[in-house]
Amino acid sequence: MAQVDASTILDLLRNTPALEVLEIKSRDVLAPPNSATISSRPVSLPRLQSAHISHSTSAVAHCLMAALDVPSLAFLDLTVHVNGGTLLSVPPLPRALATHPMRRLAFDVGSDSDFNPSFHAALHGSGASLAIGLHAHNVLHTGTEWAQWMLTDLPTTLPLSGIEEFHIRAREWDAPEDALPHLAVYMPAVSTLLIKHETHDDDYDYDDGDDTDGHMELARVVARVLTSDGPVLFPRLAHVELIVGSIPLAFCELLARALGHRDVGGRRLQRLRIRVDDEHYDSFRWRVMGGRVSEYRKTGIFDHVDVCEIPDGSSDGAGHEPNDGDTQRLGWGKWRDCVQQARHEYWEE
Repeated sequence: MAQVDASTILDLLRNTPALEVLEIKSRDVLAPPNSATISSRPVSLPRLQSAHISHSTSAVAHCLMAALDVPSLAFLDLTVHVNGGTLLSVPPLPRALATHPMRRLAFDVGSDSDFNPSFHAALHGSGASLAIGLHAHNVLHTGTEWAQWMLTDLPTTLPLSGIEEFHIRAREWDAPEDALPHLAVYMPAVSTLLIKHETHDDDYDYDDGDDTDGHMELARVVARVLTSDGPVLFPRLAHVELIVGSIPLAFCELLARALGHRDVGGRRLQRLRIRVDDEHYDSFRWRVMGGRVSEYRKTGIFDHVDVCEIPDGSSDGAGHEPNDGDTQRLGWGKWRDCVQQARHEYWEE
């Protein structure tokens, strides 16, 4: 695929009007479109249901998405790679997905290093699923261009207004520019919020068994969301679930004050569940056992929510997720009724 550009792909697709599944797999980044040869005529694929496009540049993704007329599309998985100086933007979505009511969103803010940030967004609605991955190279994670994409392009391109269940995972919560409170403005229908704090090994103090700075950063951002009055963020919020590596008392105290503010304002939560990530649960369990069980109730975190679940370090603690099939616990970015990618076995090993 290294010598194939978007215009060549579109020329091929014009001759396959009965196509139902499109999968473009390449180990190399696809070549940019040849503007001299590309046609402005749309490519109509009325039966296309599933599309998977990997290792695309921003220019290629824009070219393909703008040209395709795919009214039956129900599944799209698109991965875009960008280099420094390249416009960061979400390509235009096919109308079938851009106008489809989406109820669930999983958003992963990741980074291989300070200069290789990545975002993954997965949306799901009744009979439709969309996944977009954006990988940047030689772009500063906290740079202006990256933050602009995060705060402006993403929420105005993806259909977020009907999202009812929002999952977000990140390592840093104060960059870029308070992303969680900003994104919340675009999702007034959210009733369930799951947040996973991604603790890296170099953040974790194994002597003290904690990533206190990271957890307190997360607590401050969650408190900002819960206490915001102008505007009220997530006004329908009923269920909050936090997946963390540890649970400092100060973490609970800060959340307790925020929950109290929300309760007094008439928006009391129904359920708060704090879970310790499986990777850190054994360490957490040993720290809180043997007469050192943290007195979470004294922080007030149980006082302003109908049901509050925090693990106590026992083998069957409420916050542990031992993959026991408990259907009451939310899985990170996973829903049983998502549209699945259509697959064939031609080149599968």
